[in-house]
Amino acid sequence: MTALGASRAWLRDWGATPEEIAGALPGDPMVAEPAEQTTRAVSADAPREAVWPWLVQIGWGRGGFYSYSAVERALGLATPGATRVEPGLQALRVGDTVRMTPDPYLIGLAGRGFSVVDVDPPRSLSLLQRRPSGVMIGWVFVLRELPDGRTRVIARTRRTRPTAPRHRLAQWAESTLLGPGEAVMERGMLRGLARRAARG
Repeated sequence: MTALGASRAWLRDWGATPEEIAGALPGDPMVAEPAEQTTRAVSADAPREAVWPWLVQIGWGRGGFYSYSAVERALGLATPGATRVEPGLQALRVGDTVRMTPDPYLIGLAGRGFSVVDVDPPRSLSLLQRRPSGVMIGWVFVLRELPDGRTRVIARTRRTRPTAPRHRLAQWAESTLLGPGEAVMERGMLRGLARRAARG
């Protein structure tokens, strides 16, 4: 494997074990035949009952994303990551929207968000985004108990490929240019989530 290929593989599956990468997760059926898949993971020094309240309140206009605040501000996502569990953000239900950006976003672009497909506290949260291009993106978080009382936090995205050539080009550009940044931000989010849960 070339250095570039190794770098891409590290970004695609940061922190995940081979078993986690190959294994099925509860939200996988939302995007049954993905063209792209990432699996990233971190271990939190807290039981999953303590991790779940932080996970369920993620989103723009909610608890934020617990990632790199300076980058989020630069991207126009001025929602600071929550520093405590907010009782008013715990009742996430199927059909709700978890926003990724304000709407409209930046220079009048349509904002982006994910629909809540399944909520299984404190085990998993499944989100789905349908884009105008026809692309479907599943984003799933799974909390697995570890024998020592900690929690394995696994995040997976599965994405379909658009059918129209012009949309394929746009997706290729997004994956190539923005994909590494998204990987770094998700890594920051998982680590931020784990730190908050460990603090209590």
